[in-house]
Amino acid sequence: MPRRMADDFGRNEQQEGGPMAVPTKEALDGYFESLSNWGRWGEDDELGTLNHLRPEHAARAAGLVREGRSISLAHDLELEPSPETPIPAQHHMLASGDARDGSGIPGYEAARDFVGAHVHGLGVTHIDALCHMFVRGKMYNGFPAEDVRSDGALRNTLLSFADGVVGRGVLVDVAHARGTEYIEGNEAIRLEEVEETLDRQAAVVETGDILLVASGRCARRRLAGEPLDPADGMVGLHAECLPWLRGKRFKQRFRYHRYVGN
Repeated sequence: MPRRMADDFGRNEQQEGGPMAVPTKEALDGYFESLSNWGRWGEDDELGTLNHLRPEHAARAAGLVREGRSISLAHDLELEPSPETPIPAQHHMLASGDARDGSGIPGYEAARDFVGAHVHGLGVTHIDALCHMFVRGKMYNGFPAEDVRSDGALRNTLLSFADGVVGRGVLVDVAHARGTEYIEGNEAIRLEEVEETLDRQAAVVETGDILLVASGRCARRRLAGEPLDPADGMVGLHAECLPWLRGKRFKQRFRYHRYVGN
């Protein structure tokens, strides 16, 4: 990392991760200008880095399947408030087997239920749309924040990739590389450790790959025996990884701890 860039990350940049490894506002402002994809794929684009993921990448990924084994990233929905889910999911039965005669339709017997969820935060696995965050009153590609209204968004919605997202996932299992089940607190994972982990795994990243960063949060949660408090910190990639991510042309970057982070 160039000396000037290192200086932008403060005097604690040599320590391994940690909450003190924080970039300056000037560094982040510079990244917003130098790494922005606004206008890169045209002024009307609403796909962002999904433009890197082409049909040939999906076809190649499908050809890599060997066992056909599914690995769930799911966990039970929280139905009671907790630090992780201050707005818990809602569940109630619309029709049930112990009241199957109440449908009002002769011969019709069925069970039906309702599930409602706050789809942002740690309680629900989700992918954020490009209309989720604003910078200085604008969202991705310069569209005004006002295009997200009380009745929904006009631009940068999930409908932009309603046909699905299929590609090759590359797991960066930082927790395993450290020989531990999980990473503590709000540690920032530095670029050097990401690259060392990929080298140790003999993993090669290519354009269109989907990067999965494993911090072991689910294991930490399981061992704690209760939901974790986000106020105690969240593990994630350090901002110094941003130029590397852009240069590798990843389709998307996820934090994997059985919830998919945004």
